[in-house]
Amino acid sequence: MALAVGSGIFISNTGLATPIMVGGSAIATLGCGLCYLFDLNTRAGVWIGIQIIVGIGLGSATAMILCFQTIGGAIWVSASQSVFINRMLIAVSQFAPGVDPKQVVSTGAGELRKVFGSDELLGIISAYLTGIRAAYLLCCAVAGASLLVGVFLPWNRLDTDALKEVGGAAA
Repeated sequence: MALAVGSGIFISNTGLATPIMVGGSAIATLGCGLCYLFDLNTRAGVWIGIQIIVGIGLGSATAMILCFQTIGGAIWVSASQSVFINRMLIAVSQFAPGVDPKQVVSTGAGELRKVFGSDELLGIISAYLTGIRAAYLLCCAVAGASLLVGVFLPWNRLDTDALKEVGGAAA
């Protein structure tokens, strides 16, 4: 939130939105890429720190976030869900061959320990990780696409006087 406000102040004072969009998209892409590297042994401090990096990138890229949130809500959330489920179903067959993949999906992550035995659980959790990593890979690609869009935008100054007249300035 602080970076979103800071970005608004920067844009209001300089009239330049493109540097914030490019920088925020670059940091978000880096953070999503780091999320892809999570494994079963990733410590809480590491994934919390990486989520902070993602938050910094997304928070500072407020101008692009509006567009990508709208598109994300309509398209990318369901696309990520599909990628996650499909990759997890394939991975269940690999990591837990005796387990019915449909039962894993219908059980849900919160109930896995109650339904499956410890001998099956490690394979199922590994399958979940495979699905999560695939979804993060999609997020990384989308964040990278936003970086490319931002890089090729013109670096024109906004008319900050006009913004102040209509009350749009954060300064």
